[in-house]
Amino acid sequence: MQQVRVRAEYAAHAHFEDEEIIEDPAWLPGEIERAMEVIRTLPTETFAEHFREYYDAVRDHTGERIDDDVQSVDRVRKHIYISADNEFVDSSETSIQYTDTSGETRVTVESATDPPSADRFVVTLPPLTIERDDFEFPESFQALVVSNLMCQIRDIYLNMGEEPPTEYQVEGIGKTTTLHDGLVSRPDG
Repeated sequence: MQQVRVRAEYAAHAHFEDEEIIEDPAWLPGEIERAMEVIRTLPTETFAEHFREYYDAVRDHTGERIDDDVQSVDRVRKHIYISADNEFVDSSETSIQYTDTSGETRVTVESATDPPSADRFVVTLPPLTIERDDFEFPESFQALVVSNLMCQIRDIYLNMGEEPPTEYQVEGIGKTTTLHDGLVSRPDG
């Protein structure tokens, strides 16, 4: 039933362009493609300036950077903001979701203030064991962030019960919140 509802919303959104049926651009494949292209073409220096903290947090699977007793680091998020003209506007502070030693789920940054007139997209990765040669920062890590966005598009199609377009039939980490049936839930994944 979830797939039918989500697919119907997507079809209605595509048909009635003047209506914002799906308000969050992070759940529209065409919008994520915009963000993907902006990140792909972002100058290396700009990417490094905005994503170094995120890279370091993704590599820290012990939770050393958190001022709390950490049992496990679950996922690391960063919002990116893209203008209507497909320009990179800004990025948020890195947010780390973790489980503390009492079993409670916590986050290091509750919410960010979105810049006006910009669409928000989220890049979410679990903590990764990255050897120096695996993902050279910033170039290879920039490709990993683009890959995460590609996988999010894949997951949106799967969530609608459809086969993703060929270019999005990729392996990797996309949307991270799932329902009992393996489908991605909306809107906070």
